[in-house]
Amino acid sequence: MQKITYWVTVFTVITIFTGLVYAAVQQDYRQTANDPQIQMAEDAAAQLSEGASIKSVIPAAKVDIARSLAPFVAVYDGSGKLLATNATENGQDISYPAGVFAYVKLYGEDRVTWQTQAGDRSATVVTSFSNKNQSGYVVAGRSLREVEKREAKLEQITALAWLVSILSVLFYGLMFGSGAAGRKHK
Repeated sequence: MQKITYWVTVFTVITIFTGLVYAAVQQDYRQTANDPQIQMAEDAAAQLSEGASIKSVIPAAKVDIARSLAPFVAVYDGSGKLLATNATENGQDISYPAGVFAYVKLYGEDRVTWQTQAGDRSATVVTSFSNKNQSGYVVAGRSLREVEKREAKLEQITALAWLVSILSVLFYGLMFGSGAAGRKHK
């Protein structure tokens, strides 16, 4: 029974450690995917709050989020109606979920992984603006396609590292007599 407890403990420690490494790296990948959008959303909201025109905060180049990795910006009025954007999805204006705006109205900002009906996923940052003429929301986003490729590769590497660790411990136990799988000595 003691030998079983030893092996279960060793395998549990390896599994927990491997899981923690995966979680830390995956969260770093996902959180850093927001970095350009944080600046874009905050800068656009600040400019709009100072009275800049909506057109001036929208990048000129159109971005089809189904195909491009380029970041995009969208401006919505206080009721969640799209006012302007450089983003399209398969030639149509994007349709961002209005529920996010209710959260931003209460808390000032939100960072959302947004999946369109077509299945395209974007890292988005939403913030609010207000000036003497109007108030509303700025959404800045970009595709998660490359981040998700990195996450898939991370899963493979982590699974392989876990397997190699388990097999190494088993091999060590068999070869050097440690634990339940050890050799008998004369």
